Amino acid sequence: MKEGLKNQFKSVWFHAVLSLAISFGLLVIIDPGQQIKHRISNTNISWDVENVNPGNARSEFSLFDTSYFVIHPGAQKPVIVNYNFHFDGRIRVVLGITGWATIEKEGDGIVDYVVLKNSDTIYNEKITHIEDQEFYFDVLQQDSITVIIDKGENISGDLGCITFEKSKKKNLFWIIPLCCLVGIWFFFLLRQGYFFIFLFPGTVSYLLLSVCLSKLNLFEFEDFLVSVVLFGLFTGAQTLIYQSKSKIFRLLTSSFLHIMWIILAILPLSFISYESVYGEEISRDQYMAFFQTNTAEAIEYMETGTPVNIVIVFVVLIVLSIVSVLKSRVQKRIPQKHLILISILVFIQLILLVQNWNQLNFLQSAVGYYKEYKTELVEYKKSVERFKNMDTKVEATKNQKGETYVVVIGESLNKNHMSLYGYHRKTTPFLDSLNETGELSVFENAIANHTHTMSVLGLSFTQANQLNGYKPSEAAPLIPMLKSAGFKTFWLSNQMRYGIYDNLVSVIAQSCDETYFINKNIGEMVVTNDFDGAIISRLSSILSKSTDENRVIFVHLMGSHGAYDERYPEEFEAFKGDLNRSVFGNQHPRYINYYDNSVLYNDWVISKVFDELKSVSGQPASMVYFSDHSEDVKRGLGHNSGAFTFEMVEIPFLVWFNDSYVSRYPEKVKTVKKNLPRYFSNDLFYEMALGLMEVKTKANYLPLDITDTSFNLTEKDVYTYHGKKKIIDPEYRRYHIQRHQSALLQQNQGLKYIPHRVNTKGMLFEVIEHGFKGMELDLVTEETENENAVFKIGHFEEKFMTNNTLEDVLQWDTKQQLQKIWLDVKNLDDANMGMFLSRLNQLDKKYNLKNRIIVESSTPSPEFKKISDGGFHTSYYLPYSLFDLSDPKSKRNRAQQIINQIKSQKVAAISFDNGLYGFVVEYLEPGLNKEIIYHTWDTSKEFNDPDLLQQLQTADYWENERVKTVLLRFKSPYYL
Repeated sequence: MKEGLKNQFKSVWFHAVLSLAISFGLLVIIDPGQQIKHRISNTNISWDVENVNPGNARSEFSLFDTSYFVIHPGAQKPVIVNYNFHFDGRIRVVLGITGWATIEKEGDGIVDYVVLKNSDTIYNEKITHIEDQEFYFDVLQQDSITVIIDKGENISGDLGCITFEKSKKKNLFWIIPLCCLVGIWFFFLLRQGYFFIFLFPGTVSYLLLSVCLSKLNLFEFEDFLVSVVLFGLFTGAQTLIYQSKSKIFRLLTSSFLHIMWIILAILPLSFISYESVYGEEISRDQYMAFFQTNTAEAIEYMETGTPVNIVIVFVVLIVLSIVSVLKSRVQKRIPQKHLILISILVFIQLILLVQNWNQLNFLQSAVGYYKEYKTELVEYKKSVERFKNMDTKVEATKNQKGETYVVVIGESLNKNHMSLYGYHRKTTPFLDSLNETGELSVFENAIANHTHTMSVLGLSFTQANQLNGYKPSEAAPLIPMLKSAGFKTFWLSNQMRYGIYDNLVSVIAQSCDETYFINKNIGEMVVTNDFDGAIISRLSSILSKSTDENRVIFVHLMGSHGAYDERYPEEFEAFKGDLNRSVFGNQHPRYINYYDNSVLYNDWVISKVFDELKSVSGQPASMVYFSDHSEDVKRGLGHNSGAFTFEMVEIPFLVWFNDSYVSRYPEKVKTVKKNLPRYFSNDLFYEMALGLMEVKTKANYLPLDITDTSFNLTEKDVYTYHGKKKIIDPEYRRYHIQRHQSALLQQNQGLKYIPHRVNTKGMLFEVIEHGFKGMELDLVTEETENENAVFKIGHFEEKFMTNNTLEDVLQWDTKQQLQKIWLDVKNLDDANMGMFLSRLNQLDKKYNLKNRIIVESSTPSPEFKKISDGGFHTSYYLPYSLFDLSDPKSKRNRAQQIINQIKSQKVAAISFDNGLYGFVVEYLEPGLNKEIIYHTWDTSKEFNDPDLLQQLQTADYWENERVKTVLLRFKSPYYL
């Protein structure tokens, strides 16, 4: 008897301790003291900068990204930045050294940071490139925060960076009583043998809590209460269900409750997954994209974009649910009085839940945006029906007959991964060959109007665009317009048919005379096993029928949509293995191979479409290809508009005409060719299609038709992201590089300003594609087994070296576009001077180098004159130690030493950091031969800086005719 009581007593204590552990564990998981961090928008922070000027050599300051600043201390004075924050709160500061810093060896790159708050020092440390440092402080709007950035030992490596984030503590200690109540309730359920009743809803409740408190920054008591109430409501209801003697009733009701909870868990899991991948909350655009996504796309997203820990949590939830349902048997009867109390509590919790349901605002948002989505869809369907019924019909006519047009709509194709647009991999061999014949018209600067298919095509296939402000539901639709003009219309698709009118793309497709989907199961969301090539046979059957009708066939491909490795057959797996640093720099995402293979297969599909269309003889025919949007592959961001980058909208846009079309519309073809360099967005495809097909209608604005001579779209009026972004925005790198290049070439300065450190193949191809006529690279001389020299490309230290050679670079520049190649030779000395010259002469015979290269070296050896005597342009690299000279006497003495040295070396030029410009002009220039020219580098300036031209025009070297070359920073994803 006593032993039984003892065991029972132990059991009670065990349950009590476990219950307390649950309460404490909930507190730990919620972590009331955790810091929640978010980038500070540029409107909430202002600053002024001191000591950034030409007199303070190498000093620079720039806003690189949202609340992310890049700062280089000056050689003479530190850079001082005074910040003001336009809010009260807690700030997290991260201090470090950027990847752009020149790190010669371990330990180089040191920045001395001092942070003052209202003149009081709150941080004073030296930061190395090895590890960033962070700290927190509280700030009021009237506070002044001063950051002083001073140089370390190697000024070339002292490129600092500062990130500011708004931080907030959860401060949720008042939830302790509620956590204790949860523990008491768990103790009661545990004593009744209902452990699994607690475990499953407890997990889901925590997920809801995570979203409400952590992900959405809702830190009020009611937010926590809703999660606790949901937990109590579920467990209370489940407890009452378990009292039934009917096994079937228990099984059915318990299963229903668990299914509802799993559905409820999907939203918070999605929120957590999205924020962990993209670092921000789900917005309206992501909801709209989600609503137009089918099951297959959702599965692909989970495969490629969902963190592993989220998948594990979801699997655990399913397992817990199944176990909980299977345990739905009466384990211990609860006394009647307790059941009455539980029923009352369940009723109260139900009332509380109804009253506070809006606290789960992510659920409210999802419901609200879904209603908005369905409303827009209904309105668009009505507009199509109105057009069909002539209620809003605008007359459209076409005079000619017997013309065929094929419009291929690609998916997620980034032009920067196409060799047609200068990519370093041969991903578009067919299009490359077609372009070389002159038959293909390649628009150089087309962009997508959004990053999601439905958002893009809603404008592309209606008169609505980013300039007129129409909604797709209010605008004239393209396909009914073409039908009105007498066209027979077809829609062939390898995208999913969700069910007629399930989304906007389906509505567009169904407005054609004939539609064909590879997935023929209307309304069934199943994955098709066919690749895009399967659509060619249907296209062939349409084109093989001779007709005098005008016809247009729209072909909607799956293209390069994620998951990339499922978009091509095995025989197109041309790119595999690790990404070579010599080509890709420091990038290593394995899915670049998958994506590039999908681009290669897409090129093959286009070749087959072309073959079929070319078989249409004796009649005018044309093919248009454009992608709905692009894909940010390198950063792994896909085409998620919530993490918008311009890479997501850089699309290919191509047009081909057969001879009959050229004969019938020669001026049209001439206009298209003339406008190939122009910027435009694919929401103007409506105007382009009507113009290309010579359809006359009042519902067309010719100044927006890029095939018309009246096209007058200016660059400042080219938008993307549905008007939220302009191509002239500071962050659009490509636009500003091209603008500056064009201006410099017009001023005959194209060979003066060239990119710095082009050491990888990927970066080289980018430089060539952007039209640069010169570049600089780092070169290391290595001796081979037969005592010959090989010129390896890299910055000497192993982690900055590539396997590329100078000859590789010269071979890749197939058209010898690079007229100036600056070789920064890192290890030239007396021992290797002879074989260096021998190898240089060999390369000169093959690639005509003497008029194209600058051989730069910091060697003090008189033997350097052998290179000059060999007919090559040589330049002496002024050492950074000159920055350390402070008094005029030491500067004069050192200058005289250099003058004597370069006379003996017979160099044609000197090269130096722009910070030494004053030293050169004041101390060196008076003693130099007037024929010696200058090469310099100014890494405080980037080719993509919006105001680069203004910066250059105020620089000391702008009007100095002795300065023949200036290296500027060229920001590239392939930088090493």
